[in-house]
Amino acid sequence: MLNTILFDLDGTLLPLDLNTFIKKYMEALSAKAAPLGYEAQPFIEAVWKGTYAMVGNDGTKTNDECFWSVFWQKLGKKDPALLAAIDDFYCNDFYELNQIFQLKEDRSKLIYKLKEKGYTLVLATSPIFPLTALTARLAWIGLKTKDFDHLTHYENCRYCKPNLNYYREIMLSINKKPCECLMVGNNIKEDCIASELGCDTYFVTDWPENKEDLPYDHIKHGSWQDFCLWADRLKALK
Repeated sequence: MLNTILFDLDGTLLPLDLNTFIKKYMEALSAKAAPLGYEAQPFIEAVWKGTYAMVGNDGTKTNDECFWSVFWQKLGKKDPALLAAIDDFYCNDFYELNQIFQLKEDRSKLIYKLKEKGYTLVLATSPIFPLTALTARLAWIGLKTKDFDHLTHYENCRYCKPNLNYYREIMLSINKKPCECLMVGNNIKEDCIASELGCDTYFVTDWPENKEDLPYDHIKHGSWQDFCLWADRLKALK
């Protein structure tokens, strides 16, 4: 019986184009490093190398350990001043990125309603950011980390989407079986792959990511508003 709903963030709960967001994010992060003498191109290349390492993580270390190991190796040394600047970026500057997107959507109504009905809620976003970055992005849409029973970020995960072990890790953390879960996301490959474990899925089509043009007629799908109407009809568990 369905009792748990997993939500992707970028392009699902958070209504923005991921490519535009990543571009602006990289520009802002590299600008933070510039005063310390880091040129934008090699710095961004190091960030991408670390990100790719997280996506390919085999589970032997957490994603943040994986990222920093490759990041420092690419830059040639570990720099405490740069680490402090990046920490400050996520705690302060990152939140200000919303000035670019001017998001006005408030997703709290649906989330609170599902909580009242007794559903376990998981923020199942790609765990390539620290928790502080999730906190900022959730605030853009009227939500807080405490609104979810579990969140995935680079400090508490050892895998990334679309690795099925990412979803297995979540199930283990929240003590749920796949048949109890619905994964809601806008990426056919990364989010809807959870169905291979036995999870139900819902493909949100407002900001779709489907590079391989995979069919999805057999999957629950629709706009965010369609999903809200569907979720409205879910029965209360308590």
